[in-house]
Amino acid sequence: MKAGVLAEEYNQAIQWRNRFLFASLGLFVLNVLQAVSVYALISKKSTLVVPANFHREFLYNDHSVSDSYLEQRSQDFANLLLNVTPQTFDVNSEALLRHVLSEHYSDFKSQLTKQRQELNKKGISTTFYVSNFKVYRKPLKVKLRGELRIVVGNSSMETKSSAYQIEYVYRHGTLYVKSFKEISKEDYENG
Repeated sequence: MKAGVLAEEYNQAIQWRNRFLFASLGLFVLNVLQAVSVYALISKKSTLVVPANFHREFLYNDHSVSDSYLEQRSQDFANLLLNVTPQTFDVNSEALLRHVLSEHYSDFKSQLTKQRQELNKKGISTTFYVSNFKVYRKPLKVKLRGELRIVVGNSSMETKSSAYQIEYVYRHGTLYVKSFKEISKEDYENG
């Protein structure tokens, strides 16, 4: 009799063990499927932004940016660097330097120091009005063309057609400025 009870309890224990193992296996498979789907969703995530300061929406994710994002950021960086007075140059420069790639920081800083010395020495203020963009998304390069207005002191004003090129690096969802330079009209027209 005791052997029959022990055998029955043993069989019940085996059944419960098998049920527990089956449930555990099912939960494990569900967790793996959930992890794979979460990873797939994270890697395909894009963000649509329509901020108040920008004129158009733009997209960006961990791996790429839209043309409109490059255009808007180029407008911002051009404003920081080219819409300046001797009084606002330092603030604008610091804001721009926060977006410069660390490998190019010292080159940018020395370029900005030279520009600040010239602005202070001559009392120059500049304003740049963008008229056209050329966006090259693959190499992360934007060319801007427009009018640069130069005021010396409070009197003389010069307006000239100017073109600039901004190169970027995109790392881990952040756009960094690699270079900002004036280019010729021929360079602007050519890719």
